[in-house]
Amino acid sequence: MAYQNTAAGTARQPKKQFPAGTAPTAGTSAVQTITTTGTPTGGTFTLKFRGFETSALAFNESAANIQTALRALASIGSGGVTTSGGPLPTGVVVTFAGIHAQELVPLITLGQNNLTGGSSPTVAIANTTPGVDATLRTAPQDVILGDSSGIVWVNTAATPPATWVKVGTQT
Repeated sequence: MAYQNTAAGTARQPKKQFPAGTAPTAGTSAVQTITTTGTPTGGTFTLKFRGFETSALAFNESAANIQTALRALASIGSGGVTTSGGPLPTGVVVTFAGIHAQELVPLITLGQNNLTGGSSPTVAIANTTPGVDATLRTAPQDVILGDSSGIVWVNTAATPPATWVKVGTQT
């Protein structure tokens, strides 16, 4: 069964077929919130993600410095997160971006806790918005998908995540 890409005029086999009326999903980027609890007055802590650990972060760290530390991790990389809010103890909101956009990601975790003062100070990380994987989110540009009713989509994004655009019908 071939599909006609009406935009390009070429017949190609779809990469994946979906049930009728099912469009590829755009996905959702994960959002996590970092806060400190127990009213720390000093000390440091580290964060971990997929087995990699940040350098020490201060009890009252800014969102910008947390972003820099997370982006330094090989498991996140440059552009892999953006941050807002803060400074701690006010919540620092971490939004996964770039290669991690529209992806189900694990929770950032507390590595070392060397916070001082207050009452049992620690760091809490909340999964504010769980990520949802986009359909074939790392598919190369121009990959074609089709559903069993003949609707065809093509990935128009040059870099992940995929952007699916309806382009034609089954022939």
